This record gives sequence, structure tokens and C-alpha cells, in this order.
Amino acid sequence: MTAEVTVGTSYRFAPQVRTVFAVTSVLCAILVVTLPIAIWWMLSSRTARLVFDATGMTVRGMGGTQRWEFGELERLGILAIEIRGGGPLVAVNGGATAMNLVGITRSGKTLKFMLSRFERWEEILAHVERSTKLPIESVRRGLVGVAWPPKQTAGGA
Repeated sequence: MTAEVTVGTSYRFAPQVRTVFAVTSVLCAILVVTLPIAIWWMLSSRTARLVFDATGMTVRGMGGTQRWEFGELERLGILAIEIRGGGPLVAVNGGATAMNLVGITRSGKTLKFMLSRFERWEEILAHVERSTKLPIESVRRGLVGVAWPPKQTAGGA
């Protein structure tokens, strides 16, 4: 059963993701040279959030903050990347397949973040799809960035 997502609903990084960043932060802190990285990882992983509001969502993760305005999105896709390796690599990406939510705005800007790092990411994806009224397209990695499937025209060609 999925809970109803409302304005102000907030999602944190999944517990296993927070744990991996905490452990790697402590290991980096042992070396004085990597202490700034350790502090950044610890703070970023603890403050990471995805918050919905009336017009979109704000994603604060390891790479900074992104604003997604649902009314500005033209295309929405999911990029699944298989994680090779095990243990911490799988945990930090939220599972054996890293699920990335990608979007293109009407102005052509590409937005992307790792959805599978967040708790209940399937619920987040369902809410974004309902709110934007856009189909979730399956995209793949391209030579540079994301490779989108060709757009379907109204005539189906």
C-alpha cells in the first residue's frame, strides 16, 4: 500500500545509503588530507532530502540542490544502471540497479538525480508521474548524457 503524497512530504536517503556514507566519511577522516571530503560526505548524506510542494519538488542530494517545476517538464524518463560489484556499491546506490529520474524542461535543460537513493523511491516516481501527467519513458546511457527514444507524433509514426 502506498501512502498519499501531499505538499510538504519529505523523503530522506535510504538507511543503507546513509550508513555507507557515514562509514566512508569516518574512513576518510582518518587521513588528514581527505578530512574535508569526509565532512562534506557526512553533512551532505545527512541533509539530503526530496520535498514535494504545490508546483514541483526540490531535491537536495550529494551534488547540490535541484528544483523540478512539474509544469515546465516536457519529457520524463527513468535511466536504470546496473551496478557491478557488491556490498557498499550496491548499498550506496539503493540496490543492484541504480534508478535515475531524468527530465527535459521546455527550455531544453536536462535534470537528473539518483532516485533509488531515497526511501520509498517507487512512491516518489508514481507521484511525479501523476503530478506531471507525463509518461515515464525508458532511457539509456548515451555517448554523452542520456539517450532519449524518438518522440512519438500524434499520428503514431
